[in-house]
Amino acid sequence: FDPAVGMHTAVAVQAALAHRRQTGEGQHIEIAQFELGACLTAESVIDYGMNGRIQQRSGNRGREPAPHGVYPCLDGGWIAIAASSPEQWESLIRQLGSPAWAGQPEFAEPGERTAHADALDQHLAKETCSHSAPALAEKLRSQGVAAAEVIVSAQMYDDPQLQSRSYFQPLDHPLSRTRRYPTWPMRFSF
Repeated sequence: FDPAVGMHTAVAVQAALAHRRQTGEGQHIEIAQFELGACLTAESVIDYGMNGRIQQRSGNRGREPAPHGVYPCLDGGWIAIAASSPEQWESLIRQLGSPAWAGQPEFAEPGERTAHADALDQHLAKETCSHSAPALAEKLRSQGVAAAEVIVSAQMYDDPQLQSRSYFQPLDHPLSRTRRYPTWPMRFSF
């Protein structure tokens, strides 16, 4: 079962039903999994088409300036941090206690931080290891830095955001009994 195919199919059915309501005409719908994969990876396909570049694997790094990664924490957890702007970088460093390494020339500008991303990641990992992931994420977010605790699947049922949105709903089944299942990751006004 591939949930992305199911969700795209359901959206296509809704569009076809709206078309029928407006015109009285039915629609034939096809959802090809390979085409859906191409849709979900469109950025790399467009980049190749426009620039002839084949994107390389980058792990947790994005195209944004460094830091942009996942770092270990005191409690055995992990934190995702992305500090793309100069303001976010300054806030991040300030919240980490302004460590001496942050003043080195290779970390002074966004381009330099990206060019020295491996060294930057090593320094950040040493800093984040002395913090609890949830506490550090909250502290950084309160200062405008994109940060979140990395959670594993076992923690998702209790995630406050998912709970507040009633994302998991209990369903009864004679064989599996009552289990919580994911719902749509979108809401409608009707």
